[in-house]
Amino acid sequence: MTIQKQMFVPTLVQLLVLVPVILLSLSSRRDSQASLAQSQERTQHITELKDLSERTNRYYHEKIHRSDLQTEIEKSLEQARTSLTATEARDVLETIDTCQGKIVAAKQRNAEIERTLVQLTDLSIRQSNGYIEQVATKLADPNQDDSVTTLERLVIIGANINTTSNLTVRSLFYRVASDPTAETELIAFLDTAVENTKRDIQRLANTPFAALPIEAQKANQTIHGLVTEYIANLKTMAQDKTLL
Repeated sequence: MTIQKQMFVPTLVQLLVLVPVILLSLSSRRDSQASLAQSQERTQHITELKDLSERTNRYYHEKIHRSDLQTEIEKSLEQARTSLTATEARDVLETIDTCQGKIVAAKQRNAEIERTLVQLTDLSIRQSNGYIEQVATKLADPNQDDSVTTLERLVIIGANINTTSNLTVRSLFYRVASDPTAETELIAFLDTAVENTKRDIQRLANTPFAALPIEAQKANQTIHGLVTEYIANLKTMAQDKTLL
């Protein structure tokens, strides 16, 4: 073997060893860069999920239904759904989406219930106060006070109780969302109101005022049903909130 060939062999061996090392180094660098990119991407996704969770928290704790905040959450969900491809991430998003949908529906329904309850109690209070004012005006007039019957005078007491009861119902209703003890108190109060109205129906039967307790009973039963649904919705929202 010539000297030139003898020198070429070690050089070739060195190249054969060096090339894989270089390739391995380049591959390792690419893997490192890819790993860094994946890590940064995961960090971004985690930030997005945290932001989404924060928005959902804000929505849940808002007393009223806010369509603007709901829109923000839906937009964040769509952005996260587009950027996240892992199965685990999709599962998380689906859970958030489902729970958020239930919370939105429950809040919207509770807002409707609140409006209806306020309308019912307002109407009942106006009717009671209107009757009290009408009879009190007659009693204050020397020319009409004798025309007020004993029954009309007694009905004033019932009308006053009705006004007070409606105000109590509304007060307890507004406490329910923040005070769990108000739930039991409100249901018990409504149960008592329904029973009292049954007795009023019997007492005023076959009198000019027979229709009053019947209408009051319908209102009490409607309010009882609405309150029961409202409380159930609050519990549903609280349960779904724990899954977010």
